Amino acid sequence: MASTRVRTTIKDEGRHFARQTHAYAEYRVFSQLVAAGSQGDVTVALTRLDGDGPEPLVRCEIAVNVLAREVARVRAVGPHPHAAIDQAAALVGEAVRGLAARRLPAGK
Repeated sequence: MASTRVRTTIKDEGRHFARQTHAYAEYRVFSQLVAAGSQGDVTVALTRLDGDGPEPLVRCEIAVNVLAREVARVRAVGPHPHAAIDQAAALVGEAVRGLAARRLPAGK
């Protein structure tokens, strides 16, 4: 069985999110890419859009690079980090699967 290589970098400008949230983002993105049969370098950027307000609004942006070429970039906003991560991970999974489907030869 071939191994899957996914290298993930989490960017948390302002350090608003706990290590547990970073690990959750890594897990969600990794699981989507493995399900899509993809591998590469991934950057996940988490940003609080409300500063330090009482009701967080969070943006999660994910960029996937394969062989130093960006193949997908998605962005989602949610009322808390896990909602934004879940939405963005689902979107990047769809984008990578769509790219893989377009690369298949006709009739496959």
